[in-house]
Amino acid sequence: MTAADADAQHISGLDPVSDALDTLFPWETRHIEPADGEPVSMTLLARQVGAIRLIETERHYNGWSRTDHQPGAAPQALAVIGFTLAKGLVLEPPGSRRMVMAENEMLVTPYRPGSLIWRGSGSSTLFLSFPAELVVDVLGRHFHLPADGPSFDAQLLSELHPGHGLRHLAQRVIEDIGALPETTPPPVRDLLMRQYQDVMTSLLLLHVPHSLSDQLRQASQGGQPQHVNRALDYIHANLEQPLTLEAIAIGAGCSPRQLQLVFRKHLGTTPMGMAKKLRLEAAEARLRSGHYRNVTEAAVALHFSNLGRFAAEFRALFGYAPHQVLPSAD
Repeated sequence: MTAADADAQHISGLDPVSDALDTLFPWETRHIEPADGEPVSMTLLARQVGAIRLIETERHYNGWSRTDHQPGAAPQALAVIGFTLAKGLVLEPPGSRRMVMAENEMLVTPYRPGSLIWRGSGSSTLFLSFPAELVVDVLGRHFHLPADGPSFDAQLLSELHPGHGLRHLAQRVIEDIGALPETTPPPVRDLLMRQYQDVMTSLLLLHVPHSLSDQLRQASQGGQPQHVNRALDYIHANLEQPLTLEAIAIGAGCSPRQLQLVFRKHLGTTPMGMAKKLRLEAAEARLRSGHYRNVTEAAVALHFSNLGRFAAEFRALFGYAPHQVLPSAD
């Protein structure tokens, strides 16, 4: 997906584009100019997913920018992960070698003053910024590794690197957030955002090289079912969305076959079998609370295509029919 495919903002003209960039990135110093005689324009899509910031842009101009933090202006990000969706950029980190970021490559950069200078034209990019507090929190909750937080080095990773699973998940999250009905209750939306942010942060820690990568690898080899935890997070975040084994595996940061094996070993079921169980549990809780008005609404919302089968599987799990948990009319 590109920014142009979503409910993005389309901006034309040198001053409007400059103003938009100044508003979005007030901690950057930049210069932009027309490219190839074409007017300056940009398509922009910004999302806040919990504490993670997602910025997707299509640029139609030449330019450069540098991070120059101003007190109170810049978010306290631990690292920024970037993906080129079309064309490319030239990166010139101070004190590091010049890097050419080709199409479909992944950029890892620490977020410090003056840490990145980019030059390019007409590129389409997706950037994710991760706050240090979130990364440390997920390290403790998901991986049981109390730490001050990992450190990242500026580097480019090819499209074959497993870190690109983060790109695919981020784009899926952008689509899912855009598809949420306006009537979605704020608590439900907030819960989804927190679950999405945890899954993306887990993928960052597992697949983007950093100072704690060896410790995480050793923890996984010690038998901790980290893939299971991340898969369950992803399933919980997508109970009312279509689910496939492939999508859950991307969210867990492993292959579908590996996910099947680890689920069998630790939970005695398959990822899709667990998804069905969690959906039935959600149906029971939400019917009881009045979140769903009737059994049909619950079945449709949680992607049970056959109402009779839904009722039978509900009864098999709980010992009573779904209509028996509906709140009384009075």
